[in-house]
Amino acid sequence: MLQLSRALIAAGFACLLGALLPSASALAAGSPPGLVAAYGLNESAGSVVGDSSGRGNNGLNRNGTWTAAGKYGGALSFNGTSSRVDIPDAPSLDLTSGMTLEAWVRPAALGTSWKTVVMKQQPADLTYALYASSNTGRPAGIVYSGGGEKQVSGPTQLAAGTWTHLAAVYNGSVLAIYRDGALVSSSLVAGPIATSSNALSIGGNALWGEWFNGLIDEVRIYSRALTASEIQSDLATPVQQAPVADTTPPSTPTGVAVTASAATSISLSWNTSTDNVGVAGYGLYNGGSAAGSTLANSDSFGSLACGTTYSLGVDAYDGAGNRSGKTTVSAATAACADITQPTVPQNMKQSITTQTSFTFTWSASTDNSGVAGYALFQDGTKVGTTTALSYTYANLTCGTTYTVMLEAYDASGNYSNGLAAKGPASTSACTSDTTAPTSPTNLAATSATQTATSLSWSPSTDNTAVTGYGLYRNDVSVGSTTATSSTVSGLTCGTAYTLGVDAVDAAGNRSARATVTASTQACTPPPGDTQPPSTPAGLTATRSSTSVALSWNASTDNVGVTGYGAYRDGALAGSTAATAYTVAGLACGTSYSFAVDAFDAAGNRSATTATLTAATTACSLPGTGSANLWVDPSGGSCIRQATAGAWTDAQGCASLQAAVAACSPGDTITVKSGSYASQTITSSKTAPGC
Repeated sequence: MLQLSRALIAAGFACLLGALLPSASALAAGSPPGLVAAYGLNESAGSVVGDSSGRGNNGLNRNGTWTAAGKYGGALSFNGTSSRVDIPDAPSLDLTSGMTLEAWVRPAALGTSWKTVVMKQQPADLTYALYASSNTGRPAGIVYSGGGEKQVSGPTQLAAGTWTHLAAVYNGSVLAIYRDGALVSSSLVAGPIATSSNALSIGGNALWGEWFNGLIDEVRIYSRALTASEIQSDLATPVQQAPVADTTPPSTPTGVAVTASAATSISLSWNTSTDNVGVAGYGLYNGGSAAGSTLANSDSFGSLACGTTYSLGVDAYDGAGNRSGKTTVSAATAACADITQPTVPQNMKQSITTQTSFTFTWSASTDNSGVAGYALFQDGTKVGTTTALSYTYANLTCGTTYTVMLEAYDASGNYSNGLAAKGPASTSACTSDTTAPTSPTNLAATSATQTATSLSWSPSTDNTAVTGYGLYRNDVSVGSTTATSSTVSGLTCGTAYTLGVDAVDAAGNRSARATVTASTQACTPPPGDTQPPSTPAGLTATRSSTSVALSWNASTDNVGVTGYGAYRDGALAGSTAATAYTVAGLACGTSYSFAVDAFDAAGNRSATTATLTAATTACSLPGTGSANLWVDPSGGSCIRQATAGAWTDAQGCASLQAAVAACSPGDTITVKSGSYASQTITSSKTAPGC
């Protein structure tokens, strides 16, 4: 194989590059042809990085430090962890047929990792780049062409703490690296450079980081390949700094929304603003006063008063001090901590007394945030709670006096003064009466509201006397009365309840309980209710041969869930107010798809659950019932039963032909499911019926 020296290859490439690139004498006067961006980095302060090419490709300094220790005048110092300059995309930065990327670099440290000098991004990759270091530790130039990255690397690593001029050059067929004006490496590459709408970055990139640690100065970007003499001229000539007159403000923040609210703080988020150079940050406002700033598109306003509504605002600003319009939103802090006790329950009195129980009633307490319930005490021990205005102390001893106490409480855990609702209570004297009253009859719901249902019934009888009636809601005691009618309150609108009544006598004997199912009135949706319930979760199925029983977890709604729709194979199979529904009338051994949604009184429906596929159980197979002969793949003696009877395993026939041969007219043959060989059925029987 022919071996060529590195010097000969370099000389040959120089000839090729010279033939393909325009000569210096052909360049027009003034700004060099093809110059699309130039950064002298002499700003010394601020976040705007000015473009001296006349193209207006100004950049935004993100965490870089200005220094006077540049190659020519000032430079930008990059910290190797978070510093970079971002230049917004522009048509002039799409380099297709050729390019030259130049910069003076003074790395503080390199190693064997990628260190960005200049890079133009595209989604998930780059379009072109110049690196001070690569995974081999050597500088590299890259173009994205022909569907992939094409790379050329220098022969040696750069020296830390030393200024080096790097240039990556591409002319449509050759990709080359220059170091201090001299060609050091090249590679044959064909095809145009990919374009993108992503940003150009210096010193790092938003895609992979690849942070440069050190100083960068005199960055130039051309849309054509420069000659060696042009590169040598650039490295000896500083970029002439152009004044930056950015007067364009960022766009006004949109989508400002409250994300959290506490007693002393409110959190907001908003969509990212845009700017011709770059957004430097966002200003925060409480009313008409500045309340701070942030670099992110979310923040919290603190030191606020509880239970108070505020007008909060956000604007965007850039490095030149231009500010966008302000977007405001009205938001309230959470309610102040509740430390107020409910009032003491009034009119506490013993209403029904038996040998083993007594019932107390009282008037409702009040509270600044609402009474959550009542706690009942017996001889200093808490024995129960209720949301009703009555309570029955049970399992007591006849002829005994107890000390009872009542306290109202709220959701914050504040209790009323129990000492103000405390006193003695006694059970009835002991007797030998063990006969219970008769059960109340003709129990009926006479009226209903959204929160209460009224009941009436015919009086019970007792061998001594009926002393009262107990009231129940879904098997839970909710009060008592001496009358034959009462109202069960504290109910939820649009809900069905099982309400019960029993009778009690002085000896504590209780009758059987009479029950009735009654529903409260439907909930009234607020005007313009358009919010659907949440999607039901936890859908499960229990199967039989002809039905599938579905169950799920309850949904929630801003007003209240009215019911659920059950779907079979995409069609509504029925509705229910419960969290279970049985789809019946199905075929055995068949697979179906099921789903459930929730709906409210305003007709808003949630999204349906993910489809659940379930099959009914297998159809009943032959092998059960009565027959004279049975066909079984396992075979047997094939002895006919004169009287049709149950299956006997040892008497099975191995084939239908064998059973036909053994049968008599009028016999029943049952075939068990299984695999059988192909059969031809013939019979010499002349009498029909087998």
